[in-house]
Amino acid sequence: MTRAAVLAIAAISTHIAFAPRASADDAAAPPTASAAAEASASAAVERKGADLPDFDKIRTPDSPAFTLLEVSPTQIERPTTPKQLTAVFSKFVSDGNAVIPKNLAAEFSPFGLLAAVPKVRNYLDRGPGRQAFENFTISIATASTTRDVTDDMGVTTTHTDSSLGLGLRTNFKLSGKPANGCTEEELTQLIDRAKSEAVSSSPEGVALLRQFGQDIAAAAARRAPQEVETLRQKLNADTLALKTKLVVDGDKIASLCIKEVGSVHRGWIMEVAGAVGARFPDDVAKDGRYQRTSLWTDVAYEGDHLSLVFLVRGLDDKSSGKHAYLGDLGGRAILAKDAYAVSLEAIWRHAFDLPAMSPDDADSFRLALALDIHLWSSTWLTLAFGHDFASSNPGSLFSLANIKYGVGDPKVKLDAASAGPLATPPP
Repeated sequence: MTRAAVLAIAAISTHIAFAPRASADDAAAPPTASAAAEASASAAVERKGADLPDFDKIRTPDSPAFTLLEVSPTQIERPTTPKQLTAVFSKFVSDGNAVIPKNLAAEFSPFGLLAAVPKVRNYLDRGPGRQAFENFTISIATASTTRDVTDDMGVTTTHTDSSLGLGLRTNFKLSGKPANGCTEEELTQLIDRAKSEAVSSSPEGVALLRQFGQDIAAAAARRAPQEVETLRQKLNADTLALKTKLVVDGDKIASLCIKEVGSVHRGWIMEVAGAVGARFPDDVAKDGRYQRTSLWTDVAYEGDHLSLVFLVRGLDDKSSGKHAYLGDLGGRAILAKDAYAVSLEAIWRHAFDLPAMSPDDADSFRLALALDIHLWSSTWLTLAFGHDFASSNPGSLFSLANIKYGVGDPKVKLDAASAGPLATPPP
């Protein structure tokens, strides 16, 4: 093969990789080529997030309503449509009467339910105010407890009471920025390269390149530069036609990138939350009584592997029948690596006002060592051991294991031109 032929084929390969897109009106390519392009783009996105700890990717802390009732449900409903939300609230009605459902745990985002899916550029460019609005969530939880009541005749009856918690929270970034790799331009280039790779490895692309390579080599041997140029242009047009027929779900690739890379923040972030709870003796909704209210905020610095969280919380607890006003101040250090994280939490609690007959001390503390293990998707197993607040209680030492589920993967849109023609909907 002559040097002219080698240079011509090299120029063709370069043009195949970066040629502009043709019209999206052409017929769709075979599904296998489109699937290969989408798989290649997904793999490239996953490689971007391979070096980032899984602990940083869409891991959701306990919701305010669950924290207030001190429950850790293993199944949490996350309605994403108005119909699903209606199904959650329908559990509070039975035979036309208001009831408290058993062991309900739900959290939803009003913005996510009603708003259109944002474009990736708008998602990444959100300021603190918009983040606080769009990240706002509402959580609902119920829990049941039993109590024994002995009447004047000495007969003991077991009663079941229910507690209902309603929580609100939001978070927003104070400084820093998301990890690089998910801008509109970067995703467009990534999908374009994936399509080029899919074409070059497809049977049609291999056959096309082999045939034109032979024809160009023959033309170069005949010293016919005009023929070489004509063949090169024809090859570019034919490979471009194959490439632009590929269907890649750009929204799927963009959302995957936000999950793997774009959601990982480096810098300061703040969360504000509050919750109120009520108790319903004998599960009678109309006999509900105020139980407790809590407001808290935490400020966290998220580094590559080490993160620090600082917490301030206020609590009004009337579960004993008298108001008890408590304040918490503490912090947590988190060391995250790959699919696990180890954390140490220390919180000091001071009682500003306790009922006269309360056995609790004015000052108590919580010290906990926790191990979080990534099981799959957004599911985490948490193992913890430590000392709880009730320092005078022999049972204040605790150990627990529970499973936490994330709110869900973020959804964003990519400009349609970046992904090529859309798949034809089934009839």
